[in-house]
Amino acid sequence: MTQPGLVEPGLVELGLIWVWLGWTWLGLTWLGLS
Repeated sequence: MTQPGLVEPGLVELGLIWVWLGWTWLGLTWLGLS
């Protein structure tokens, strides 16, 4: 717990999840409109 950077992986994972959800939503929307 000496390194503050240990918190960063959790934030990175949340970021990747939001990016994945965003791309999935865009993909589904594009398929729905096409």
